[in-house]
Amino acid sequence: MVKVKKGDFVDLDYTGKLKDNRIFDTNIKEVGEKENIHKQSYDPLIVCIGEGQVVKGLDKQLEGTETEKEYNFDVPAEEAYGKKDTKMIRVVSKSLFTKQKMNPYPGMQINAENMMGIVRSVSGGRVFVDFNHPLAGKDLIFEVKVKRILKDTKEKVQSLLKILLMLDPKKYELELESKKMKIKSEIKIPDVMLNAIKDKIVKLVPEINSIEFLEVKTKQPLKDN
Repeated sequence: MVKVKKGDFVDLDYTGKLKDNRIFDTNIKEVGEKENIHKQSYDPLIVCIGEGQVVKGLDKQLEGTETEKEYNFDVPAEEAYGKKDTKMIRVVSKSLFTKQKMNPYPGMQINAENMMGIVRSVSGGRVFVDFNHPLAGKDLIFEVKVKRILKDTKEKVQSLLKILLMLDPKKYELELESKKMKIKSEIKIPDVMLNAIKDKIVKLVPEINSIEFLEVKTKQPLKDN
């Protein structure tokens, strides 16, 4: 067993629960299917400890854990998705829904101004929409197992590209020579984002001291990493 420290990239199995033991998320296929949690895939969760890539309370408690051991962590709402903010509950005219040929009802999810909201109640011509995170105000429990600490440089970079840019590994390939990494991508990435990503990768992956992004156009799929 190896102890996890700040800056380590770790591969986790996790299950998130409410205080009444209802499961709201997991990356363990057997658990998800049993609880009818519908996900496109049950991918490994790879995070860099101390970088806020999971909720604050879980991030802090992962530091000092050991690989291959199972843990139950209590995470208060303040260190999870925050307290409920009454300012995030908006009153919307029902006519706005009617114009969109929508009939609002409690529990209905909507997307407004790039924010996800849930209709809490409908009263006359008014609709009360809650734009708080669905888990805001809730204390959580995380069952976690650190499966391994990543050592492979390319795997670390892949995890950052997935978290920061949501890049599909099939859309790019990595080449590492000495301490220089080339990222050949089918997707054009704005320069302002590239600069931020370069700085982040160099900071968190000390095995690399320079990065070059190359946009490639190919009719053939890039090889898998």
